[in-house]
Amino acid sequence: MKVLVASLYELGHQPLSSLALAASLEEAGHHAEVFDYDRAGSGDVLSALQGHDALVISVPMHTASAIALGLIETAYAEHPDLPIALFGLYAINLAEADLAPTVGLLASGETIADVVGWVSGLGTGESTCDGLRSVARTRERLQSEPPTLNRSLVPPLDVYAKLSVGGVERLTGYTEATRGCMHSCTHCPVPTVYQGRIRINKPEWVLADIDQLVEMGAEHITFGDPDFFNAPVHSMRILRAMHDAHPGLTFDATIKVEHLLEHRELLRELAELGCAFVVSAFEHTSEEVLAKLRKGHTRSQMAEAVRACRDVGIELRPSLLPFTPWTSPSEIVELFEFVHDEQLIGNVDPIQFTIRLLVPAGSLLLEDPATRSLFNRSEGEPLSYGWQSPWPELDMLQAELASRLPAWLDSLATWEIFEEMYRLSCSQLGFDAKDFDYSQEKERAVPKLTESWFCCAEPAQTMVIAPVTLSRRPAAI
Repeated sequence: MKVLVASLYELGHQPLSSLALAASLEEAGHHAEVFDYDRAGSGDVLSALQGHDALVISVPMHTASAIALGLIETAYAEHPDLPIALFGLYAINLAEADLAPTVGLLASGETIADVVGWVSGLGTGESTCDGLRSVARTRERLQSEPPTLNRSLVPPLDVYAKLSVGGVERLTGYTEATRGCMHSCTHCPVPTVYQGRIRINKPEWVLADIDQLVEMGAEHITFGDPDFFNAPVHSMRILRAMHDAHPGLTFDATIKVEHLLEHRELLRELAELGCAFVVSAFEHTSEEVLAKLRKGHTRSQMAEAVRACRDVGIELRPSLLPFTPWTSPSEIVELFEFVHDEQLIGNVDPIQFTIRLLVPAGSLLLEDPATRSLFNRSEGEPLSYGWQSPWPELDMLQAELASRLPAWLDSLATWEIFEEMYRLSCSQLGFDAKDFDYSQEKERAVPKLTESWFCCAEPAQTMVIAPVTLSRRPAAI
């Protein structure tokens, strides 16, 4: 069988999950090609589909799911007999969507074997499109060693997000030491599939993948695990071996606040092994919001984590979720002031201040009667539930910040954008803005990736376009 694996949006990095599926399909005797929607330039997905026996679409996130709906409609119109499957974290969320009859499989979690089996069944007549099958698996085995990835199936590293430090950019590769997560943050899509479990990639496989990335020119590695310290012994073993093999290689990873503090003794070694920065999901400074999201940390612990990282020379890059049904006007202003007081202005991508809570189908927020009543399913919106703030001025502020941000990004420095956002927020919400001193922020060069990414947020309309003729879009959720 000849299969096209379509990667729609993978947060600015090479599509690891699509490459892993393609490798498994090849190992099973099929011919697989990977079409990277996000980096295809003016490529036409319909042309790429010519001559293929099946289309498998990767939907690891909400934006990819939204694009997938348009892609399915387009593919079905042009190829009405083409079998289609979707895989990735958000695949099972599409079970209630009005999908084309040729969609035969929705697979989330550790389901590569299910997708390969479905494709193989097409060749023998065992898989049909007479009924839609949904499957979610948390793990098949604790450890996995996928086939070696053929990264030549997608564009080279220089078209993907890079590490930027003081204006100097470094080619960046992406890999994962683990998948899944041991935590149950209510706003996160991972626990809805993995249910508090993780899957460990064998160190030998991860290190071989890093070797391949270095051969391709990578000078920096992003570890895309939902939490790199879900398995700290495993992750540190990989880092030590990586550093021995490639002493000049730097890296970044995502680590929860509670894990940064729990494993504080490892932070200095992280820095010595080349950690450029750590992403950590702060989300909010409101204790009520943090409790609703089941984050497992407090405002004071966030400040403590910043200091613990800086003490060893690691910059912490927080992700934020300012706009939720529980956020009050004063708490928006307090969030800005916390970022200033902790000298995090250069560490926070400005778009983080515009993020609005996303509630996809299957969200843990829908399982709790105390929060379920806040959300409603909008007609014609199959992917998520809507909500409104009890303070209409917050909904208006979020929309205003989001609409003004593109122009600010084109003309202002990060600290200037922060000032504009802070003063606009104070003005619209009726608070007196403080006069901040930005002299230190002007001198700081904080390591970051050239493409912002974030999750658990509603995408702007400009981030989702019809996938017939494909063009580069801004960073999306």
